[in-house]
Parts: sequence; structure tokens; C-alpha cells
Amino acid sequence: MCVAYVAVDEDDQLLGFTTISNDLISKESLTSSKRKRLSLSHDTYTRIPATLIGRLGVSIEHQRKGVGELLVVFALSVPLESSKSIASTAVVLDPLSDEESRWYQEKFDFVPLKNDRRLFLPINKHRPGITSAK
Repeated sequence: MCVAYVAVDEDDQLLGFTTISNDLISKESLTSSKRKRLSLSHDTYTRIPATLIGRLGVSIEHQRKGVGELLVVFALSVPLESSKSIASTAVVLDPLSDEESRWYQEKFDFVPLKNDRRLFLPINKHRPGITSAK
């Protein structure tokens, strides 16, 4: 189950969308330094609560105009806000290509999980700059 968010312009024309849902990531998929930074080194849980940006798309006529970046910033703000009342340690996503993976890593500081294409961003890492990308 997920929540879908739709972005439209002032004429109600579709700009793009994103979906957000709860997820779990294996503690073993994090390096020991990431586990330590997140205070998970001695935690007995084997899975960590996370928030998944499941889908994110921009209409063809609005691609390469910054809409995708705004959707990511919005998608990052949702778990940031909800993490104040519901446990979520990080945001994860599954990029479709190496190019997309590099974009998320360069723009938003996502890092790959160990032995996985999945990307990871600790929620507390994005608190100061949530309003914009690099």
C-alpha cells in the first residue's frame, strides 16, 4: 500500500507524481559505519524502518524542467515530517538505471546499500536542506 501525490499546474495539467510507502531494510545491507552513525550497532532488530519513494514520474512535456527535482524534495519532506511521530530511519528508492542512480547520489546524497542497487538516505541527514537540492 502506498500514498500517491500528484503535481499539477495552475490549469490542472499533470506535471508528475510520486508514491510513498513504508518499507524495511535489512540492517546487514548497511555498512558498519552507517549502522554506527544511525546508532544501530548494538540494536537487536534485523530490519530497520524506512520510507520508500516507490514511483516518481514526470509528464513528457515537463521533463528536464526541474519538476522531478521538486517532486524528490517534496517526497523527502513527507518522511521527514512523519518521522517525528512514526519510526522511519531512512528514505530508500530503487533507481531504474545507472544514470538515475548517479542523479540521486549527486543531487541528494543518496548512497547505495551494500550489495544492492537500492539507494539509501538517512532521514536526519536531510533535515537542514530539505527545501532544495544541491
